[in-house]
Amino acid sequence: MLTSLIDLLYPRICASCAEPIQPGDDMVCHSCFSKMAFCPYRSGQIHPIEKIFWGRSAVAAATSLLVFSKQGIGQELLHRLKYKGDREIGVYMGKLLGNRLSEYPEFAKVEGVIPVPLFERKKQLRGYNQSEVVAGGIAEVTGKPLITNYLQRIENNSSQTRKGRLERSENVRSAFSLDPRRFPNAEHLLLIDDVITTGSTLEACINLLSGRHKVSVATLAYQ
Repeated sequence: MLTSLIDLLYPRICASCAEPIQPGDDMVCHSCFSKMAFCPYRSGQIHPIEKIFWGRSAVAAATSLLVFSKQGIGQELLHRLKYKGDREIGVYMGKLLGNRLSEYPEFAKVEGVIPVPLFERKKQLRGYNQSEVVAGGIAEVTGKPLITNYLQRIENNSSQTRKGRLERSENVRSAFSLDPRRFPNAEHLLLIDDVITTGSTLEACINLLSGRHKVSVATLAYQ
């Protein structure tokens, strides 16, 4: 009763189209949700993300929630998460991804969720690490522990946006480190990022972690 009254007085609006959300919807209305480009994937298949790392990094399994498309609903939600301070979107999408992961046996034995870190000064300026917010949503629905501060970003490299694959790889080659004092009691880690393009940032993290852990990868979107 109280929830209905609150919704009447302060109606929630869709994070994509800004229309009122109906009861039972969460952050995104039913119409927009039906238009989201969810990544087609079945258990046992080779995901396109896995192919990105062939010959580059040892990845146990990899998947993504969405196929990134310009002007798509996924792009709008990711933009709000990354540039407009909308942490709720990150948690919401993390939960969607976590529920999807729960359907796949490949990810059942993951023992911890670890986000790709931001350089500390950049994190302070933004107010949060978007990958950590997403990882928190995944941890919440899967019951897996969220592991932060073990994998750390120690260099604030230049933007990857206009770089090719080789330039991106070189740009982040030594950007990360592990803090041995925070070594997690987890053999299999799930590495989380928001969007994957060439995979260079994830590659640097995987290669650092894989000497000590089995690593799987999940992202909100790939392009």
